[in-house]
Amino acid sequence: MPANRIQHYVPKCHLRPFCSGSEAVNLYNIRRDKLIEGAPIKGQCARTYFYGKDGKLERALQPIEGFYATTVAKLTNDHRSATPADLANLRDFTLLQTFRTYGYIEKLLAVSDSHYADLEVGAHRRRRNCRACSTPQRKPSSCRYNTSWTPGSTQQTSRPA
Repeated sequence: MPANRIQHYVPKCHLRPFCSGSEAVNLYNIRRDKLIEGAPIKGQCARTYFYGKDGKLERALQPIEGFYATTVAKLTNDHRSATPADLANLRDFTLLQTFRTYGYIEKLLAVSDSHYADLEVGAHRRRRNCRACSTPQRKPSSCRYNTSWTPGSTQQTSRPA
């Protein structure tokens, strides 16, 4: 198996404090309505090549995760020893986690696809070289772009084949 094939969007260093002795946690699978005891953290909150196959982003995240893991270990032993730098590490990690979850990436891709569709239809309308759109006798619906589209509409337009 290639190195870093399984890439975690919630790093293992965040899951380890919840482990019971070994590298395993108890979890609840909502879809199956099932409690799973002793699930290995190796595959939790992870996807194959989530950050890409080149490993650059995965490697860039490792030092940040290392600072976070060190800070959490330190504060677990003595929570009164928190320094402004420790709090900054926790804040930065929290912000980073907001943008690296699977759900956030799915939303980002959906917004990206929607914007692409809006731009494509807008560009099509500006060119005005579509016979279906510019010929009054033809039905506008014969154009592959829905001419009833208006900016900001939620209607999806597929990308060209």
